Amino acid sequence: MIPFVDISYANGNYNMATNTDPMVMMKASGFYTGSLQPYIDSQLDNNYASAKKYNKIPFMYHFFVPAVDPNIQAAWFLRCVSPLAVGDGYALDVEIDGPNLVQDVLTFVTDHHRSTGCYPWVYIDRYLRQKYDWSPVFALCSEWIAAPDVPFSQNVTGVGVYVAQQGPIVNGADTDEYFGTLESLKSYTYGYHAPSTTAAPAPIVSTPQSSPITTSAPSTSSTTVTVAPSTTSTTVYVTPTTPPTVPTKQTPTETYTPPVTTGQPDKPSTSTTNTSQNSTTRISLSVGWWTRIWNWIRGLF
Repeated sequence: MIPFVDISYANGNYNMATNTDPMVMMKASGFYTGSLQPYIDSQLDNNYASAKKYNKIPFMYHFFVPAVDPNIQAAWFLRCVSPLAVGDGYALDVEIDGPNLVQDVLTFVTDHHRSTGCYPWVYIDRYLRQKYDWSPVFALCSEWIAAPDVPFSQNVTGVGVYVAQQGPIVNGADTDEYFGTLESLKSYTYGYHAPSTTAAPAPIVSTPQSSPITTSAPSTSSTTVTVAPSTTSTTVYVTPTTPPTVPTKQTPTETYTPPVTTGQPDKPSTSTTNTSQNSTTRISLSVGWWTRIWNWIRGLF
């Protein structure tokens, strides 16, 4: 169990240094029942700073007034406890009856959860707790029951399952008790992450390596194979087989076609082969002409 006190402006400049509890509950905001105007507790900043200074878990609560729209109250409470800080806890103080109390409280806690990711504790006395069906609210939120006449060692009857209880007033401050561990208390706070546990490493399963296949030349000799676990060797005669013939890749016969050179559009194309043929023709004509002239000259003599 974890003891804690509930403080507000009524406690003045509370001396947090004398408090040995690991957590402290402090009033943050509310609405005046007459004017229905919002207010922030005048000691909130001081109490919160002192709680952080002495490494306490700060819980802050809003005093609920049924005559004010629950959405507006949730928004005001969020503004008063901002900026949200990891490790902060929240609660809603419900002490005044109203025509739609359960639904209004449900609206408040749902809005708060939407903004913070955590549901607040709901403080309630036994009269209101027993008057209505609070199952929609306490299906989401934890119950902080007001029972100052019941010792912490005894169960408060006629209510639901509660995680904390308000006890008697001691030295001007409400004394309370949380019925759980410190780690479970932290689970109600903003940004809580459960401690991680290191899982045992998964066993390493070795995969057998396949042995490389060695191809040897055909043999007519016998092969001795030892079969475990027997120590007797077995002789197996292997009939020679002709290894399959691997077809040789055939190189196709290709006919080389020389590239065609395209000339300029206004000039005929020429090629080396054509030029050579023309030159041979011209030489053949020249030899035949001179032979005829030589024979004519010889005929003159």
